[in-house]
Amino acid sequence: MKAITGRRLLWALFLPLLGIGALALSGTVPEELRLLPAGLSLLAWAAFQASLRRNGTPLVERFASRHYSPMPDRVRRYCRRVTWAWAALLFGNAAVSIILARWGSLEAWMLYTGLISYLLLGAMALGERFSDSLAAPPLLTWLGRCWRVLLSVVPILWRQLRPTSVFALRGSASMVG
Repeated sequence: MKAITGRRLLWALFLPLLGIGALALSGTVPEELRLLPAGLSLLAWAAFQASLRRNGTPLVERFASRHYSPMPDRVRRYCRRVTWAWAALLFGNAAVSIILARWGSLEAWMLYTGLISYLLLGAMALGERFSDSLAAPPLLTWLGRCWRVLLSVVPILWRQLRPTSVFALRGSASMVG
């Protein structure tokens, strides 16, 4: 089997994205495509989780090794904790995406996958990048803030999922009138 490289690789990636974009612009997003963000989060989660096996090198440590030639033990421990944190965030992101794709309204799914999930991932990246030291407390404090933001959004999403939500009432009112 020959590997796809160069222009063929670009076309192999571009054409499916073009099709997905056309579906998104048409205003109808099939349920299977709504699971795509969850699938991507699960793939990233699997990469982070697989790097945490007993004798493996955590993924964050692989990135940090570019900055530290002899890696101190405290940095190794920190990298392992950060890898766990990324894995947890990605798994949670996938879980929320799946719940919204299967049982949520299209608007709630679009809000979460198009904005909120990116804000959470960005907050995690910024928290990791700009923490004052390589100790766990700043990271855990930042993660706590991220999870509080996520949990504050849950009631809003719950209102979207309930059958008596604004979107369900709007749909039933148009059927009556």
